[in-house]
Amino acid sequence: LGAFAIWFLSTGISPKALLDSQESVDFGHGQQVFYSRGASRDAAQDFGEALTRGRYFDGTVATEVWIAGEPGRREISFVGAEGVWDDPVNVDYMHELTEYIVADIGGKPVTVLLLDERLYEKKRCRLDTGWTCSPTP
Repeated sequence: LGAFAIWFLSTGISPKALLDSQESVDFGHGQQVFYSRGASRDAAQDFGEALTRGRYFDGTVATEVWIAGEPGRREISFVGAEGVWDDPVNVDYMHELTEYIVADIGGKPVTVLLLDERLYEKKRCRLDTGWTCSPTP
């Protein structure tokens, strides 16, 4: 147990994300949708299929995403390389992707979390009647 605690602390991975990474649907090529906090396996399947249609899941890069909550209170999370959450082109892409898949994941409103490589939240966006983003304090 002590060795696990030392390993966990040394990785710097978000404890919340680790807890949310218990159940997943595998879409091959290292592409997985994790689901938690009220989201079902069917919701994860629908999310992954929508990401495949939207070509976010394209079979070329291992990618992990998360879906949580129930329709009307959905949270979806995407991991990005350092700084992509501050790149307006990337944030616009996430907006377009979310607009494309929102009906498949239960409709608006939906919260989009942009995470760093250690699964810490860096930016929070919301799609409702519009698209608003704010950095995580």
